[in-house]
Amino acid sequence: MKTQFKNMAIISAVLLTTTAIPAVAMLETGGYNREFHTMGMMKAIDANGDHVVTHDEYINYYKIVFDELDTNHNDFIDGKEWIGLKGEQEISVSTGSYSRALRTNEMLEAKDTNHDGKVSKDEFFSYHEAYFKMIDKPGTGKIDAQNWLRRQTNN
Repeated sequence: MKTQFKNMAIISAVLLTTTAIPAVAMLETGGYNREFHTMGMMKAIDANGDHVVTHDEYINYYKIVFDELDTNHNDFIDGKEWIGLKGEQEISVSTGSYSRALRTNEMLEAKDTNHDGKVSKDEFFSYHEAYFKMIDKPGTGKIDAQNWLRRQTNN
């Protein structure tokens, strides 16, 4: 009986924690994560070139990305805009590999939290805020090269 109660407590704790995990955590092992955590992407986001990505640099970068994806400028990115036209899928401020990893239906669905088939500015930035916080474990508002690459090297 004691073991059964202990097992139920463990199962309950796991269920509670897994329902609170944002979509970004579920994607952190996929191609998106691999392509995001490269030095090429860090350089693209690190506006002043000091090998540290600040929260402001990160948000400013994603403002550019959102504006580039939102081709009709209605503050939503629908499926056609998200995927892009064949041959025109690279985002000008990112690496080609990251552009391809971002512009997938899987990533659209991860960011489309209300499941209406499009990503609003709020949805887009909420996702990226959560992703930044996930990388910035100490909560300093800055990610140095070692922490940026930690996801690549798994240490």
